[in-house]
Amino acid sequence: MTSNIFNLYKTMKSDKIICAYHGNFNYDVVNGLLKTAKINLSHPENNRTSAKKTYNILVECLENIHKHSEHGEENTNEAIFLLTQPIDGFSIAIGNLIPIEEKEKLVKNIDELNDMTRDELKAHYRTIIENGQISDRGGAGLGMTDIALKSRSKLNYTFNDYSENELFFSLSVHVKNK
Repeated sequence: MTSNIFNLYKTMKSDKIICAYHGNFNYDVVNGLLKTAKINLSHPENNRTSAKKTYNILVECLENIHKHSEHGEENTNEAIFLLTQPIDGFSIAIGNLIPIEEKEKLVKNIDELNDMTRDELKAHYRTIIENGQISDRGGAGLGMTDIALKSRSKLNYTFNDYSENELFFSLSVHVKNK
């Protein structure tokens, strides 16, 4: 076990992981992670604009996990989150279990967002605000659009088989220094 922790330490250092969490995402955990991330992002050597955008995207990502991952055989909202600092900015990676039937809708939504220009994203955002209806999980569909707008980058995602009824959904977002 001690060699594993050393290997994890080396990986975190080499991959410049500045904040990581795996476990249940409840209100207190999300708030704690946001406080920790804010401290790490506010270092004077960090690009202030990129750090602010990263924090705002992180808020949306963690809220999405908290809202959308509670389900499954064990009815938990277990997930994983990483905040890294590559040379050219910041990266956020999140992952959580989703029901298999949600995959098609997520793929369609993210692919459409990735194909939009910045102006199209802004128009789409306004349309959602004007016409959006709150879902049973408390969202209006703004989350991914907001992330795409603020990051100014493509949303990278994957799905991995997990169980007969669930997939592990991973999303990564990169915010470049300006």
